[in-house]
Amino acid sequence: TENQVTNSAIFRYYIWDFIKNRADINHEMICMVRYLDPASKGLPIQFYAFSKIQTWVEYEQVQAKIIDFAFSALHSFDLRAYQDAAGNDIRSLKS
Repeated sequence: TENQVTNSAIFRYYIWDFIKNRADINHEMICMVRYLDPASKGLPIQFYAFSKIQTWVEYEQVQAKIIDFAFSALHSFDLRAYQDAAGNDIRSLKS
């Protein structure tokens, strides 16, 4: 139904609330957390915001704090991150 709330929707609002309440985000510009098109490997989510901080290292720290917060919150919403297997992952399966 139209009013059904999912864990992914609550997660999306949780992260959006975290981002929109950060002092280092430019709230005069667009700020959103949205789904991208579903894929065979899951439901991608995009964090879209503009930092007030322009220097590269500090900008990267703002970005990392948001991503770290989101990753640490995943388990609380019974969600998992997906990552393709890489060479070392596949080699470890053969051992």
